[in-house]
Amino acid sequence: MAGDEPRVVAAFCNYLKGHGWDLAEDSGDCDIVAARSGQALYVEVKGDAGDFGTDLDIAYGQILRRMTDLSACFAVVVPTKGVTAALRVPAAVRERLNIHVYEVSDAGTVRCVGPDGSNPL
Repeated sequence: MAGDEPRVVAAFCNYLKGHGWDLAEDSGDCDIVAARSGQALYVEVKGDAGDFGTDLDIAYGQILRRMTDLSACFAVVVPTKGVTAALRVPAAVRERLNIHVYEVSDAGTVRCVGPDGSNPL
C-alpha cells in the first residue's frame, strides 16, 4: 500500500464495523470486501501517493472489473486531498453503477461525498 493508504483503510474498516458490516478475512485483489444482511460491498482505497488523478483512474478500472455481482455496492475511498479527483467521474455514472465515494479526513472521520452525499452504508 502506498502513501497513507494503510491509515485510510484502517479508518474505513472501523467505520464499516461500526455500521454493522462484517469484513472478509481474505479480500482477494480488492482492498476491502464486506457484507451485511446479504449485501456485498467491494471497496477500492487510494491513499496520498502523489498522483490522485492516475491512481483514481486505476481505482475506477479496478472497481469496474469487479462488477460481476450487480446487486453489490461499490465504494472508492480517499483521503481529503483526493476527493476532487475521485469526483471527476460524473455523479450520474457513479449513481447508475452504484459506486459511492467516501472521504477519510486527517483525523480519521469518514463521510460519504458522492454521488449525492447520502450515505447508503
